[in-house]
Amino acid sequence: FHVEVNNVNVPTITTICNFNDKKFIAKITPTMISIELMDEKVSLIHYLNQLAMEAGTNSYLVKGTTNLSMNENFFIFKIMSYVSTSLCFKDITTNYHLEVVDKTARKVNVQVSVTKDTLEIFNVEATNMQVPKISMTFNFSSKKLLAKITPTMLSFELLDGKVLSSNI
Repeated sequence: FHVEVNNVNVPTITTICNFNDKKFIAKITPTMISIELMDEKVSLIHYLNQLAMEAGTNSYLVKGTTNLSMNENFFIFKIMSYVSTSLCFKDITTNYHLEVVDKTARKVNVQVSVTKDTLEIFNVEATNMQVPKISMTFNFSSKKLLAKITPTMLSFELLDGKVLSSNI
């Protein structure tokens, strides 16, 4: 067990726990959290959260990326593969952008996307910068759901492959 705390350029806490053939490494800075389980020199699972924040007198912004990577030899990956291949992933990433552009005018801009391996499975954008709108996309293995909401319109589309199944 080893803990290192330093404040040279960026305050950092690093913890390393060594087991027989496994190593647990955690690192925390003001803008990043990283947790990893290694089997000798091979990463089995790695969690990484990177964050940036900005605050103005009338606005603020929180944006970042969260990532979870799994090695196909890790037992949780094998269990997910056995239960359902649609649950299984080697890499899942969330990007988020949460912004209050003008507090007094109540103007916001929110964007969130989730990518599983190379497929974007979820994307949402909500804004009231000009015309208030919410746009969402859900991707499944063979289907895609698109939704858009504005003050004057409500639209849903279900795409089967590239063919439109329904529009409400």
